Amino acid sequence: MERLLPLQTLLPKLGFSYAHLCRLFQKKFGVTPGDYRNSIRLEHAKTLLRDPHLTVAEVAYQSGFDDPAYFTRLFRRRNGAPPSALR
Repeated sequence: MERLLPLQTLLPKLGFSYAHLCRLFQKKFGVTPGDYRNSIRLEHAKTLLRDPHLTVAEVAYQSGFDDPAYFTRLFRRRNGAPPSALR
């Protein structure tokens, strides 16, 4: 599998700053790149939460979050209930 270069490495070669890319992304899609990424991660987490053998922390890590507490706060904010409610 080909390894992808980090976005920040490619942007200067394309003549864009990260801030400019974020503005373009939000204008086009109506959300910031970070919000979009978190939405994808949270949807993946909902699938993983169906597995009773995984802890909420394991689901957080497998969904791409480095901090299970942040994952829980974000999940609650976006879904109106903590991840444990889907168990």
